[in-house]
Amino acid sequence: MAQKKNASKNGSPKSSRTTTENSTRSRTADEERPESGKASAAEQASGEGEIPKSTFEDARENLTNILDEISQKANEIEEKVRKQLSEGEVSLKDEIARTEKKIRENPLLAVGVAAAAGLVLGLLLNRNR
Repeated sequence: MAQKKNASKNGSPKSSRTTTENSTRSRTADEERPESGKASAAEQASGEGEIPKSTFEDARENLTNILDEISQKANEIEEKVRKQLSEGEVSLKDEIARTEKKIRENPLLAVGVAAAAGLVLGLLLNRNR
């Protein structure tokens, strides 16, 4: 029993070794932690900490390229639409000119067609009343 008391008072070799191992582990863990204010590469990759400036520059360049492509395509579409509108305008003017020519050649026929169209529309509209 006396030996047990001495071992507990002086500390057993096993308990001192465990204390030494714990303090070594604690120092190793402290050394592995980054300094406050500095983010590790893992933190940067996971979205924590600061994002590198080059990432912003790359994103800005990508967005600029995308906007340039969209602008170019929009200009191409605008040109196509303007071309089609001008062709449609020419076609419409041609149709109007042909219709006016036919009306001048046969004015009575034009009056008869207009009267018949008016009569049909009048009957259709009065039918609902």
